[in-house]
Amino acid sequence: MITHKRGSYFGYLVKASDADNLDADFTGAKVRCKIRTPAGALVHNFGELDLSADGSALLQVQPEISITWPAGLHKTDLVYVDAQGRLFATKTIDLTIVKEVTGITK
Repeated sequence: MITHKRGSYFGYLVKASDADNLDADFTGAKVRCKIRTPAGALVHNFGELDLSADGSALLQVQPEISITWPAGLHKTDLVYVDAQGRLFATKTIDLTIVKEVTGITK
């Protein structure tokens, strides 16, 4: 589970791996990610990001965007797209968005 306080910078480093090839080169591979409410409504679309050669990518959202996210339990997963266009989905991850207490906005 991931917990995020809305209105804060959101940064989450993801890293693809290949159990059959620990030295795999992920050049040309991409990752997709969306956050959705339990009912399926879209909270955020990260789009499609290029992976670095080591398989990593940073999912990030600026505070002025995350402040608009509704508080509550949401769902997300990652879909990796390799250089040949094959899709690989990860397990579903719970993401809890917590409302700010002190008030991040002015």
